[in-house]
Amino acid sequence: MIKMQYGDNSHIEYLKREYLTIFPDMDSRRVDWSTLRNCLIAKDRKFKTLLPLKLDDMLIKDFEGLADIYEFFVSLGLRKFNPLMTKSKELFNYSEDFTVRGIKRDKIQPVLAQFFMNPTNGFEIHTCHYCDMAYVNAYCLHGNNKARFDLDHVLDKGRCPIVGLSLFNFVPSCQMCNGSRVKGQKQLTTNPALRKKLSPSNFSYDFEGKVNIEVRNKYSKCSTFGFEKRKDDYEIIFNTSKDPDYKVEIDFFI
Repeated sequence: MIKMQYGDNSHIEYLKREYLTIFPDMDSRRVDWSTLRNCLIAKDRKFKTLLPLKLDDMLIKDFEGLADIYEFFVSLGLRKFNPLMTKSKELFNYSEDFTVRGIKRDKIQPVLAQFFMNPTNGFEIHTCHYCDMAYVNAYCLHGNNKARFDLDHVLDKGRCPIVGLSLFNFVPSCQMCNGSRVKGQKQLTTNPALRKKLSPSNFSYDFEGKVNIEVRNKYSKCSTFGFEKRKDDYEIIFNTSKDPDYKVEIDFFI
């Protein structure tokens, strides 16, 4: 599991500004957000303190804040065709057609992928941020960068559409980890506090510092010579003694 690299505070502020520029028709979107926010507040007054007044702040809200919003939104138990759910999906549509900077796009996903591939933004995407095994770096075809990764929504956009386009809810991953075989729409844990802590997009995430990965011999007389031919003689141990909470994430993906 690899922590998302956003840089120092000044670079994070730069990323936020740049991220907001990729969305078209922001003026109309802001009006729609104000209407949706008022409708959600009418449903439950707690939304008044949870939801940012401005759409811009919703799109660049830190992961812990998004997790709080997600938890409460899901707790409402809104049905698929509830008007609030429908309005939320329309405003935060991950698969919409639109034109941005004069270029017609079929979906917003490629534009988001380009944002993460832009070297100026400094994400350094090489392997899946979950399994750290599958190579998901970009490649160049006919002068255009192409993504070999999915952008996983750590907080499921199906259950809570209003976190579907938020910058700090995205984690580059391989299709296996992002797909239904591993993560899909499932959440790492039902514990709200752990859900915040165990996201690679959380600024305080520290898998590398808290988990030691060890390769051990299964047999006392096992030789290291020609080990690649005797892989079954070894086992990989994830030592979580520094912070047992990370075992929840390990068990989820292994």
